[in-house]
Amino acid sequence: MSSQKYGAKLFKASYFGAKCSFVFRRQKSKDSESCSVNNKARYPLINIPPSWQRVTDSLYVYSAYWMEDDGYVKTVAVDSSISADSLFCSLWYADIPQPSKGSVAVESEELRGTGFLYIHCKPSHVNIGIPIATSFYLEKDSSLGVKIPVLRSYHAGHSHNVSVIICTTPEYVTNSEAIGHLAYHQLIGVTSFIIYGQPQFQGVNVVNVPWNFPFPERQRISPAIEADCVLRARAAGATYAIALSWNEYLVPRYHRSLHSLFTEYSGSEKSIGFEIMRVDFCTEFNNSREGLNYLDMLPLRKTHRKAEKSMKYVSVHSTSEHSGDKQKISENIISLHQYVSCFKNKRFRKGRIVQDPVFHRFDLDLKDALTFWLSRDVMPET
Repeated sequence: MSSQKYGAKLFKASYFGAKCSFVFRRQKSKDSESCSVNNKARYPLINIPPSWQRVTDSLYVYSAYWMEDDGYVKTVAVDSSISADSLFCSLWYADIPQPSKGSVAVESEELRGTGFLYIHCKPSHVNIGIPIATSFYLEKDSSLGVKIPVLRSYHAGHSHNVSVIICTTPEYVTNSEAIGHLAYHQLIGVTSFIIYGQPQFQGVNVVNVPWNFPFPERQRISPAIEADCVLRARAAGATYAIALSWNEYLVPRYHRSLHSLFTEYSGSEKSIGFEIMRVDFCTEFNNSREGLNYLDMLPLRKTHRKAEKSMKYVSVHSTSEHSGDKQKISENIISLHQYVSCFKNKRFRKGRIVQDPVFHRFDLDLKDALTFWLSRDVMPET
């Protein structure tokens, strides 16, 4: 298969999100076998590539989404000093050659000085349709700014099926660790994955989103990715969205899938989100069960955790436009395992750690899943 045909096939598979195995693009060769697309489109619009666009010296905008219930475009942005009075926006429509001006509103989500916020662009005319693009600019600008595609919701929250999307932050991860992370979370019911800024991992249920964020600070990156993740998952029609790092794993203690767990706790109300406690697992300790190290996965090798309860939680966001309060789920039901160094704190004592091998309840299923991925030769070359 030529690399050109393979690239087209892979793009179509990634865009339409059919139900088949992951396909990871080789870094040195693009001629790997691609999974054929047999199912109808599930997640249209999810793969429109965004990029951070500079509007002013301090304002950057990334992605835009149509909020159907309220009739405005919601844009993910960062800035520390922007005022709605100094900003203008335009909206483009498919059947109208000239853009239409809109009104700007700023919805601040200031978190620890990150400068993260939402910017709204509301159409000045009703019943004109749904815009396909938007732009922001200052009055003195000679142009109308760079157009940003507007994603619209694909029946978000209307399905009776629970679907979960996980978004991963742009951090270093080994090929084997990435495969393990994706294979495990698919095993427990994650529907699709959105990977920011790591184009080496692509596939049918894996969508890679460009990430040219202008600031290096993690405290700025995390809220922006989480916001885009929720809105992108809503546009894809998913029920829940979760933003994780590569060293974080959702681990239910009794349920076999997130579908059954979330359904049990939400009932018929799909607009409820959840809060799940983070638990620190210590990377300084190695598991002696060498037979399980068939892949370089932290959860298989690290089973010692801090005994103290954490006061930190990860949010499982409902993608409903009018989601309600989040419900905390006990760590005895599900927890977020975060694999970190526990000895950075000099006051750490051995009596404050316990062994917790709960992850190994998935050993057999996970081993079969990983064997399948490896037999398909899906690992990128290094």
